[in-house]
Amino acid sequence: MVAGHVESKERTLEMCRMRIEGKTFREIGEAFGVSKQRVEQILAKVLYKRGKRGHCVFPKVADWMDEHDHTIVSFAKLLDMKYYTVLSYVRGRYRPSLEFVSTVVKKCGLSWEDVICKDAE
Repeated sequence: MVAGHVESKERTLEMCRMRIEGKTFREIGEAFGVSKQRVEQILAKVLYKRGKRGHCVFPKVADWMDEHDHTIVSFAKLLDMKYYTVLSYVRGRYRPSLEFVSTVVKKCGLSWEDVICKDAE
């Protein structure tokens, strides 16, 4: 599935997409030539980096919320999630789940890269 050398960021994004589409860690690992354990490690690392305290976890989502005049309460309603769950993810108290990231992508019309990549720009 993956031809030649793929940059780490692109590779990680594709792994995340495949996981949300319902692929198993084993299927993803086979597609990239790595073990299922390595896929789990890569995806866990992405969520850990995005969940650290002290910085905006989702800068593009925060921009989107500002542009659309959403508070955490109205954003939680839009996502059909509990307020404290959304607050914990957005503020970085807990690592965001892949389900949460997928829901944000679908509801906000943002790309995966906008939501999960380390760079805000």
